Amino acid sequence: MRLIHDNCIAADPADNAILTGYFTGTSTLGNATPTRAGGEDLFVMRFNSFISSGPTPTLTFSVSAGRLVVSWPVTASAFILQTATSLSLQNWVDATNTLSIVGNNFVTTNTLGSGPAFLRLRRP
Repeated sequence: MRLIHDNCIAADPADNAILTGYFTGTSTLGNATPTRAGGEDLFVMRFNSFISSGPTPTLTFSVSAGRLVVSWPVTASAFILQTATSLSLQNWVDATNTLSIVGNNFVTTNTLGSGPAFLRLRRP
């Protein structure tokens, strides 16, 4: 890929998004905190595509006996359920709850807590 503009977004043949740009000073790029080497430093980031693997699966939530029941399609077996107490990039961890299959869905049950809780499916 040839960089033509200061900031660019493009897609490669595998439908991954490629983001380029520059920064000055100290910046946060995902989990990295690069420090500049000169006036303006270039960065290139790739975001993996979900297009080639089909649509992004949807989490379904319900409450049963005071517990949160989370499910998603078994066709999304490449995805991992993660949990966090904030939306910070560094805060996500793989869920360790027991996972079962009910019909065509993965299902797990979580205790409802008093603080914030976030769930997501992530494809490694």
